[in-house]
Amino acid sequence: NSVTTIGDSAFRNCSGMTSITIPESVTSIGEYVFEGCSSLISVIIPNSLKFINYRAFYGCSGLTSVTIPDSVTCIGDYAFENCISLSSITIPNNCSIEYRAFYGCSNLTSVTIGSGCRLLFEKIFANCQKLTDVYCYAVQVPPTSHNVFLDSNIENATLHVPAESIELYKTTLPWSNFGTIVALDGDTPKPNKCATPTISYANGKLKFNCETDDVLFNPTIKNDDIKPYNRTEEIDLCVTYQISVYATREG
Repeated sequence: NSVTTIGDSAFRNCSGMTSITIPESVTSIGEYVFEGCSSLISVIIPNSLKFINYRAFYGCSGLTSVTIPDSVTCIGDYAFENCISLSSITIPNNCSIEYRAFYGCSNLTSVTIGSGCRLLFEKIFANCQKLTDVYCYAVQVPPTSHNVFLDSNIENATLHVPAESIELYKTTLPWSNFGTIVALDGDTPKPNKCATPTISYANGKLKFNCETDDVLFNPTIKNDDIKPYNRTEEIDLCVTYQISVYATREG
């Protein structure tokens, strides 16, 4: 119980180990500690732990769940790569997640990211092809690599974020690639509506006006009734235009 660090490769490839409770005194799990423990199903991690290091649980294919406490500040490279039985994971606040930490977790469907998450490195959740829901509580969009969700079909997944931050996530890669982005409470805020524009015509020019300031006008103009003409002395230039317009503004 006085151990503070589980040394590198301490339980590497222990194929018969099915569960483990890490002592409360431990603050760091070293490199390769549980790598290849294919029968490991459950791990109890204490609130004292701060670091999960390089390849600590790499290839623990039987691991079905793991609770990472708020005390953890860093999840290292490849830490849970190819943990193919994990179905959900919660990343604590104030934690950085490093290269390929959950790469290839092929049955991962749900990811929760704490509000104070500092940094998401490359390919953390890449090749997690069953991912359906990501819950991110950060009001400010976390700095991320563009390929965090590479090959994870996020165009078919839903991103849940704070309501006041939806527009930020919608315009920031890779978050904007999610098929659906909704508020964490399940509601998608209805956008404020611009006033309906008016159309006027004078001196051969159309003019659009709107009571909402600083809008972008989006007109559609059709003249489908133009008819073929013959080469005669007179040509009738009368034509009917169908004109419509709507206004947009950011937010």
